[in-house]
Order: sequence, then C-alpha cells, then structure tokens
Amino acid sequence: QGTEVFNIKTDVDKQRTLKLGPADPVPHTVTRRHTRQVEVPYEKEVKVPVKVPKVVPGKKAYRQVKVKRLVEQPSFEMVDEVYTEVEEVPAVRHKTVWVEKIVPERYMKQVEVTKTRKVKVPTTVLQEIEDFETVS
Repeated sequence: QGTEVFNIKTDVDKQRTLKLGPADPVPHTVTRRHTRQVEVPYEKEVKVPVKVPKVVPGKKAYRQVKVKRLVEQPSFEMVDEVYTEVEEVPAVRHKTVWVEKIVPERYMKQVEVTKTRKVKVPTTVLQEIEDFETVS
C-alpha cells in the first residue's frame, strides 16, 4: 500500500545559489551541491513459521511408579490399669463386756488393696506402605 517507497533511503539534491557583493573577487554565483539522507520509519508484516507438536493418537506411555502411602491400621496397646480391691484380713480388737472387763475379740477387717493389671486398649497406628501405581 505504498510502503515500498519508505523502505529505501532517499537522497535529496538541491542547488543553492549564493549572491556575493561587487567587492568580492569570486564570481557572482557560487553553486554548491548539498546532499541530505533521510531515514523514514516503516512497519513490515512478516509471516513467521511456527512448529506445532503433533500428538499421535492411540499411543500412550504407561509407567510403574513407586508410591508411599500412610494407612491407618487398627492395633492394640498394653496399658497398666490401677484398681482397688477389698480384702478381708483377720484382726483383733478390744471389746468391753458388761462386767466391766476388756476382752480381746477376733474379727475380719475389710482393707482396701491397690493392684495393677495389664489391659489391651484399641488404638490406630499410621503405617507407611510402599506400592506401585500405573501413571500415563
């Protein structure tokens, strides 16, 4: 659209005429050649080749990959449990009889005894499992 003209540097030639006064020994007319170079900006449209990757249909690559997972598994834990039990122990106490006499008396005294026992408590444990997974 006329942009080809702007692609070329243009040279402009002009002749200038200088008139000097009568006292000068130089001839009346002096001609000088004056050259000017002008660069004109322009825009150029260019088609650039683009490489597009092609995907081949029907071909998929499958790969086995090692995967680590955390899995909750039920388990049991042995815990010490404290409990109290009442036992009867033979003991002697002094008893006053109606005759104003103190007599020793045997009886079964109840005493609290603390004991411990092992108890299974259900818990969950995180376990790391290595597995293979198919990745496309």
